Amino acid sequence: MKSYLNVHDIMAINGVSKSKAYHILRTLRAEKVEGVAFQDTYESKLIGKAVIPSKIYLEFFPNATGNVRALGN
Repeated sequence: MKSYLNVHDIMAINGVSKSKAYHILRTLRAEKVEGVAFQDTYESKLIGKAVIPSKIYLEFFPNATGNVRALGN
């Protein structure tokens, strides 16, 4: 399973347009998990703005587990 998902991964999993995928990415980066928003973490600043950890994505889209696994590494 990929550790991080980018916009193209979100487009493939959700079957949405690029603009909708960016909206999902921005929304999930701003969501607080265990009291911290991913966009505010050191990890986020180091990796960049164009990804979200698969763990956070799956917390909000639990039915997509099989699709995320299918993406591979």
